[in-house]
Amino acid sequence: AGQINGPRKVFLEGEAYFNVSRTGSQFVVVTRDMEVTVLGTAFNISAYPEDPVTATTLVNGVVSVKTATAPDPVLLKPAQQAEYNHVTRKFSVEEVDPQIYCGWKDGILHFKDSPLHEIMNTLSRWYKIEVSYDTQEIKEMKFGFRLNRYDSVHPILEHLARTDKLTIEIIGNQIY
Repeated sequence: AGQINGPRKVFLEGEAYFNVSRTGSQFVVVTRDMEVTVLGTAFNISAYPEDPVTATTLVNGVVSVKTATAPDPVLLKPAQQAEYNHVTRKFSVEEVDPQIYCGWKDGILHFKDSPLHEIMNTLSRWYKIEVSYDTQEIKEMKFGFRLNRYDSVHPILEHLARTDKLTIEIIGNQIY
């Protein structure tokens, strides 16, 4: 095994959890909207092309984040998340619970006061379902839960239906 010269680069579209060992080389993750540089740490990046936001959530260690509107690197500390909204072109950093954003790697779906459309977007990625809503108000209803990921989406939908806030109808892979 030879020495790696220069930074190691990964180009990401979608979502990935990284646990990078410390080495002498820089490790860089490049998405449509962010460049994240790290020497050794654990972090999650969500960069789905259909989402307006690219987010980096730091679990431990330190990462450096830059975007087109924040070209000077910003250092994240554990339990911080950097978000870049490519529609509004706004960049922000806030304190978060990393488990909400990284639990998926352990088979845990964790949502905290999340709009139904965000929850269903996540479920549609995991379970290959399509979702339709009767009204905009239903899309914006907020839910919070922490559940194990199942082989089927049905137990999660049953959990949502038990709240008595909405009615769910399933036809094939279409959810109404």
